[in-house]
Amino acid sequence: MQTHNQLAKWFTRLYARTINFSGVSREELYQAHGEKRTVFWIDAEDWSAAGQCTPFGTILLNENRLSEAPENVRDYVFLHEVGHTKPPALLSLASIVLRVPLVLLAGFGVPVLIGRWLGVALSFPTLGQFTTFTAVTLTTTLLITLPVIAIWWLDEGYAELFAVSKIGAMDYQRRHEEMLEHADRNLLSCAVRWLLYPNPKFVVWLAEKLDR
Repeated sequence: MQTHNQLAKWFTRLYARTINFSGVSREELYQAHGEKRTVFWIDAEDWSAAGQCTPFGTILLNENRLSEAPENVRDYVFLHEVGHTKPPALLSLASIVLRVPLVLLAGFGVPVLIGRWLGVALSFPTLGQFTTFTAVTLTTTLLITLPVIAIWWLDEGYAELFAVSKIGAMDYQRRHEEMLEHADRNLLSCAVRWLLYPNPKFVVWLAEKLDR
């Protein structure tokens, strides 16, 4: 177990350098609402995320985004990332086995489809040809991207539900709003968040239905 933990720490520090060249700035034993984990802080100005659960089951927190955030917001981000480490076995398996190949497929496949569509559009096809090819392109793009969005929603949704179970629905919504005030959200980041993250009101509704 100790060897596993040391390897996870080593890979986490290496992974942190892919986000910010300076890597991990400090390591801390963080505790909030009955959860205690070692977290790795990085000071990444160009990284829009407040935190991340790494592929090694460890937690990164972004000092650049959270240094001026109140403690309750930092606790919420921490609990959300802890929630990523506690999914049901089936969701965890789907996230590991399916997410990476699907993201790679979407990352390479969608630009190729758009390129082919532009090529056809610039070749001055007939209206019928253009309509048919556009419909095929849109359908294929949806078939590629929708599974990615579905898996991401399930994973992020479970992490949010875990946070709700720890801090309550009302406090969750308030902390979520405060967290967004400290996030650097450009247009692309906002679009990604809208697509891949469940709406807080939906999370609260679902939490109430599940009686968490």
